[in-house]
Amino acid sequence: MKRTSHSYLAVGDTYPLEIKGKGDIMKYLSIFCILVLFVSCELLDPDYSTVKVDKIIIEQIPFQKSGGSDWDLIAGGPDIKCKLVDENSTIYYTSNTIDDISYSDLPIEYNSRYKINDWNNNYHIEIFDADLTSDELIGITDEFNINIAVLSDYPDELELVNTTSTILVTIKLKWEE
Repeated sequence: MKRTSHSYLAVGDTYPLEIKGKGDIMKYLSIFCILVLFVSCELLDPDYSTVKVDKIIIEQIPFQKSGGSDWDLIAGGPDIKCKLVDENSTIYYTSNTIDDISYSDLPIEYNSRYKINDWNNNYHIEIFDADLTSDELIGITDEFNINIAVLSDYPDELELVNTTSTILVTIKLKWEE
């Protein structure tokens, strides 16, 4: 291959450069670019097959019933527990109870680690004041659906409220391939 040299007379001078060869460099460069593009697409669009509700975080609840009375008349604040429930009222997770919570105890965090198998179901969180005789329903969040969440690029968390905005729950999701 013949080597050439060129001297510039002034800053900014240009001259055309033509590289001739067997095309090996361009062929390998093209293959490399295609591989980088393929790997990048795989990293950007993972193929998750499993999702877990890793944590349920109760951020806000009403500390009084709709009529203005306290949840627990005898002592302290409500005794909170929550459930992960689907649209058919099937309970998938029930938390432990945390007794006598107050505003300063919020947020309350539960480690559920429940694996959602049916991505087509609609799920919601039910929050209760646990009592000796029967549990009182504090409220239910709006529903969420995993297939719809996927459209938001596999979010790490979902914020759930109820229709009156008195309840706020954050669920942390863990996606796995």
